[in-house]
Amino acid sequence: MQNEPGENTELEEAGNTEAVKSPVSTDKGRLEKGPDHVPTLEEVEAVIGNLMDMGETKGLVAENAERTIRNKIVDEKGLYNFEVQVPAPDPSEKVDYGYRRFAASGQPEIHIAFYVDGVPMSGHLVATCVDGEWKYV
Repeated sequence: MQNEPGENTELEEAGNTEAVKSPVSTDKGRLEKGPDHVPTLEEVEAVIGNLMDMGETKGLVAENAERTIRNKIVDEKGLYNFEVQVPAPDPSEKVDYGYRRFAASGQPEIHIAFYVDGVPMSGHLVATCVDGEWKYV
């Protein structure tokens, strides 16, 4: 595949004009292909809101819990990382919802983590975005 005129790649600099764009390498050494659909902040917040409502029903999240944004990273492609913490019914417990654009599955995911006195106790996958559609796990 030919590069567009004026497009510069490392292979082109080495004299190879048949360069193929490859996935971007992450800091962990894994290949990051990227999802077809990158969820917006509003979309992720809506999914986390739905998860909080489900958690409230199951007694995992305190009623009318206020969200505390712990981390938000946005890059040139959009929302990369987003973490929200909410109180659990027991004041010594907290619940974290964490969004990652590039999870191990290669798709955007939201995980839940449970903390007691600031110590992580457990967690698991709660939602994944496949082809632009969120699926609750």
